[in-house]
Amino acid sequence: MKKEETTKINNKNTVDLIIDRMNSSNIAEVWETYKIMHNLKKIDAYSEREILTLLQVNKLNPFKKEAYIIPFNGRYTVVVAYQTLLIRAYEAGYNKYDLDFEEKLVKSLKIDSKGNKMIQEDWQCTAFFKSDDGIRYSFSV
Repeated sequence: MKKEETTKINNKNTVDLIIDRMNSSNIAEVWETYKIMHNLKKIDAYSEREILTLLQVNKLNPFKKEAYIIPFNGRYTVVVAYQTLLIRAYEAGYNKYDLDFEEKLVKSLKIDSKGNKMIQEDWQCTAFFKSDDGIRYSFSV
C-alpha cells in the first residue's frame, strides 16, 4: 500500500472518529472534542467544571448548536440557544409562548487551585414558559 493511500485511510478514520465523538451521547466525550476543536486547552478548571455540569444536566450538545461556550467576565460560560429552549418546553408539553426572563445575583462556593473556599457572586438568568394550566417550565444558566 502506498503512503498516500495509508494517509487517506488514517484521515478517514480520524474524521469518522471525530464525527462519532461530536454526536456521542456521552457529554464528557463531546466536551473533550469541542475543547480540542475550539482550542480551549487553557480554560480554567472552575469554568470547565461548570460548563460540563450544565451540558450534562441539561443534555446540551454544543456541536448541535444547542448551547454556545463563550468568554464572559474573564472566564467561559454556557449560553443556551433560544431554539433549544423552545424545543425543550414543547417536548415538556408547554404550548404557549408566554416567555418571561428573570435575572438575579446568586452566590456560589468557588474553590481555587490551592483548595481555598471563596463565595463568588454571579448572574443567573432563568427563562420561564407558562402552560395553559399555569404550570411553569424553567431553564436556568
